[in-house]
Amino acid sequence: MNIHVGLMRSHLGWETLLSQEGVSYSLVEQKKLHGNWYSAVVLNANTEKKENDALRKYLKNGGAILTSASFFSNVFPSKTVSKKISYLLPEFPSCFSKNSLIDVWTFGNVLSLANSLPTNRKSFSTFCGELYGGTVVCFPFDAGALIERTEAKRKYCYAATTRLPAEKVSVVSKGEVRKLVASALEYVHHQRNIPYIHLWYYPNAQKNIFSFRIDSDYGTEAEIFSLYERLREHHIRATWFLDVKSHQNFLRRFQELEHQELSLHCYEHQTYDAYQRNKTNIKHGITLLTAEGIFPKGFASPFGEWNNGMQRAVEEFGFEYSSEFSFDYDNFPSFSMRGKQFGTSLQIPIHPICNGSLRSARMKETEMFAYYESCIAKKMICNEPLFFYHHPNDAHFNVWEKIFAQIAHHNITQYTFSEFAHWWKQRLRNGAMFSTENNIPTIEKGVLYLPKFEKEIALRISLPNKNEALLTSQQMQNEIHLASLDVTPAQSLQTSDEILRTRKFSPRLWNQKVRIYLRKKLR
Repeated sequence: MNIHVGLMRSHLGWETLLSQEGVSYSLVEQKKLHGNWYSAVVLNANTEKKENDALRKYLKNGGAILTSASFFSNVFPSKTVSKKISYLLPEFPSCFSKNSLIDVWTFGNVLSLANSLPTNRKSFSTFCGELYGGTVVCFPFDAGALIERTEAKRKYCYAATTRLPAEKVSVVSKGEVRKLVASALEYVHHQRNIPYIHLWYYPNAQKNIFSFRIDSDYGTEAEIFSLYERLREHHIRATWFLDVKSHQNFLRRFQELEHQELSLHCYEHQTYDAYQRNKTNIKHGITLLTAEGIFPKGFASPFGEWNNGMQRAVEEFGFEYSSEFSFDYDNFPSFSMRGKQFGTSLQIPIHPICNGSLRSARMKETEMFAYYESCIAKKMICNEPLFFYHHPNDAHFNVWEKIFAQIAHHNITQYTFSEFAHWWKQRLRNGAMFSTENNIPTIEKGVLYLPKFEKEIALRISLPNKNEALLTSQQMQNEIHLASLDVTPAQSLQTSDEILRTRKFSPRLWNQKVRIYLRKKLR
C-alpha cells in the first residue's frame, strides 16, 4: 500500500501545508481512488457526480478523508450548523494534543456529529472517527483557505504574569493550523493501521534548531558593538536586519561583525501600503549598504508588517527570504502568494515577542526569563524552531545570556536565516521528488520501501502504537522493517485553560494600538 496523500484540487494554501509537513502527495486521479493508491485524501473542493461516486466507494472500502463540513456534505448526507468561530482549544488527551490555542476568526459549518476541538463557545467543532466505512476528520473550515488569509491584528501572547505581552501578528495562527492538519493526517493513517511518514523539519534529524535575529532599530554605535561583543562571548551567530538611516555615519563598521549575517531592515524605519514607497525605501537602504561592501540576502520589514505592496517590492529586489510576523509567526517557512502563484521570497517566521514587549508588560528580568523558558519548553516538545529576536536598545541582555546557556546545554545547533533558508529550499526539492510516482513510500507486511534522499534530509516515521522514529539519509535503506526501528514515545502538549486570558476583551490592546500608531507618525 502507498503512503501517499491525494489532494482533490490544486490550491496554494493546501500545497503550503502539505509542503511544510513534507508528506508525499499529488493531485487526485479519479481512477486511482478505487485502489490503495491514496492512504488519505484531502477533499478541498466541491466535486462532481463521478468524483462523488468514487469518493464514496473509496471511503466505504476503508479509505480516509480530511475535509471541511461544507465539502463533505456535498458528497455525503450530512447535517451542518453555521457558526462564527474565533478560536479552537484542543481537549487533552486527543489526537490534537500538540496544538495550543488555534486562532481562526472565521465563519464555519459544523457537522452535527462533531465530537472534538471545542470552540470559544465551548461547543465541538470537528468530527474525528469512523464514518461511512472509513475514517474522517471534518473541520468546520477549509484549512487551506485559512493559510491564504493575510489580515493582521494585535494579540496577547500567554505569560504567567498579570499583564500580558502583545504584538501585531497574523490574524490566523497559521503554525497552529499547520499542526492541526499534521495531527489529522497522522490520526487517519494510524486509524488505518499504517505508519504516517513525512520529511523531517531540520537537517540531520536534529530535534530543534536555534536562530537569533537582531533588528537594529535606532541602535547607537555603542549599543551595536556592545551587543556584538556579548554575542561573541557566547559564540552566537546572529542575523542582523539593519536600520540603515540610524547607522549611516558608521555603516562601514558593520564589516567588523565577524560570523554574523547582515541583512536589510529599511532605510526609513517605516512600512508603507504602496509598492512604490516601499521600493524606494528598500532601494535606498541597499544602495548605501552595497557602497560599504555589504550585500544583504534577506529582509525584514519595520514593525513586522506585511502587505502586498511590500511583498512586490521585496521580490523585485530578489531577496532570498523575508521575515514578517504580521504574515506568519511561530511556524515553519513558506512562500507568500501573489494571486494564483507563489511568491519568490521565502518567509521565515519567528516568535513575535521581544524584550521590549515584555518590558511593556512590566515584567522583571526573572519574569522575562520565565516567559522565554516556558516558550522554549513548549517548542521543544512540539519540535518547533527556536527563532527569537532582540533590539540593541531593548536592554535586559542578561535574560538572553541565560537562554544561550540553555541552548548550549541542550546542544541545539545555530543557523543564520540564510543558512536555514538554503536548507529549507533543499528540503522542498526533496519533497517534490518524494511525490513522484517512482519515489512514493509503500508498506507491505511490516516492511517499508523508501526512496533515497540527499544528505541532511531525514524522515519521521510515526507508528499506530504512538511510537516514532527519525531516520537520517544515511540510515534510509530501500527496505525498513518496522519491528527493527529504534523508536521513542511521541510527546504531547497539555495546554492550560489559562491561555484563554489572552483572548478576553482588553481595552489595553486598543490603547497600545493607538499609542503605537501615533509613535510611528511622530517619528
